Amino acid sequence: MLDLLIQNGLIFDGLGSTPVIGDIGIQNGRIVAITKYLVGCVMYI
Repeated sequence: MLDLLIQNGLIFDGLGSTPVIGDIGIQNGRIVAITKYLVGCVMYI
């Protein structure tokens, strides 16, 4: 289970590609997932 889920964020890859909207999952202070749709976490933002 994720500690934190950031939903519908605008995600930039840092390489100049077009940004995408998606979810970012964080566990133990580290990004563990970047995808279009995540579920199951302790806190939602």
